[in-house]
Amino acid sequence: MLVVTEREAAHTARLLVDELDLLGLTSELEFGRQENAEAAHERHRYRAVVWLHHEHQARIWLPDEATPHDVARSDSDQLAALRTAEALRGRLLPGGEARRPENDSQPDDSDANELHRFELFGGPGIIISSYAEPLPSFSLGLAYRPLSQISVGFFAAGSLVRNAWQSDPEQLTASQISLGARVAYRWLNPPGGPLHSDLLLRGSFRNLSIRDEGGPMERGSATLWGPTVDLGIGGTYELTPWFGLGLETCLIVGFPLARSANLDNGMAPREDAPLVIASESAGVDLQLATSFLAIASW
Repeated sequence: MLVVTEREAAHTARLLVDELDLLGLTSELEFGRQENAEAAHERHRYRAVVWLHHEHQARIWLPDEATPHDVARSDSDQLAALRTAEALRGRLLPGGEARRPENDSQPDDSDANELHRFELFGGPGIIISSYAEPLPSFSLGLAYRPLSQISVGFFAAGSLVRNAWQSDPEQLTASQISLGARVAYRWLNPPGGPLHSDLLLRGSFRNLSIRDEGGPMERGSATLWGPTVDLGIGGTYELTPWFGLGLETCLIVGFPLARSANLDNGMAPREDAPLVIASESAGVDLQLATSFLAIASW
């Protein structure tokens, strides 16, 4: 069976586990909220699921009962553990024989996360780069979690407005958009806790645009295409089992591989035009991108 407890009721939970061991009932203990216990009950992987409240209260779910059973409130940790253990004994061991069913074993990764396989995330952010002034941005993505610690997915990110190109801020502005894939490793995942953290590895294809808004004969755009490699870290705080708020920060290394420049009038710019000089002088660059995310999971 599974015992889910608030951290304030950890002592009661340990006493309950000891009492269950004496009865011959094998149990697992994890920290969490009532929502975690309800989700575990819905997966039908345990003979019983118990949730312990810090005010010496307990609630029990059994697979063959439509509604949970509330154990009477107690005045101490010891009494709460004894009453809960007795309630479980009366329901699970009517004949006095302790038996452990096969589904009382540890659930595998896919079962433990079947309600949270997918994540849809998006939100505003800012990009600080080595070639342009800070760019307000927006990112959007979808991730799939085949294992409890690994997720894979794709994302799109782009600047919301143009900002000054640092080498010629009076005349040139820049914007960008990226499309790519990502892999995340969940290195911080406390049982039942609302805070999680992932290490991120991303790769994308980036379109970087430089714009010249000078005179009629100078107005035009230059475009740089190339891959980026991103390393970062992200954190999520779960407000509910299906929704949370997150923050991601990535160090991005960009490699411009192809360039083109054209004026709005259809002519090629002069070789000494600021637009040409800016695009030809752009090499490997660094960015620091931070995004504030709203995350839906199911």
